Amino acid sequence: MSHLGDHAQGPPSAPRFSLGIPARYQVRGEDLTATGRIENISKSGALVEDQSYEVPVGSRVRLSFSLYPDSRPLQLSAEVVRIAASSFAVRFTDADPRNRKLLEAALPRLDAIKRGKPRHRF
Repeated sequence: MSHLGDHAQGPPSAPRFSLGIPARYQVRGEDLTATGRIENISKSGALVEDQSYEVPVGSRVRLSFSLYPDSRPLQLSAEVVRIAASSFAVRFTDADPRNRKLLEAALPRLDAIKRGKPRHRF
């Protein structure tokens, strides 16, 4: 995982981490559940790659993914804020503060594991 700077527009955003994990999502009001891949993520949003389905800006989605193998999937509500040829960016709108705290705590740990850095226990 690597930090990705996102300072091009406005103030710095939350640190983003490359992830590359499978995700499922459903657009509110539609029956279709689609699969994609979370390419990068922060505590406030994610970039989802999916070449098979075009999600319009402003769409509300329910995103489901597991941060660790064999862990229970995390489910977050989000809004599509930007689209590209094969991906879309979402801003998390989930009202549950536990989900954001979980992301905030887990992402740097996952980054350290991917980089091969030892984990310190206190």
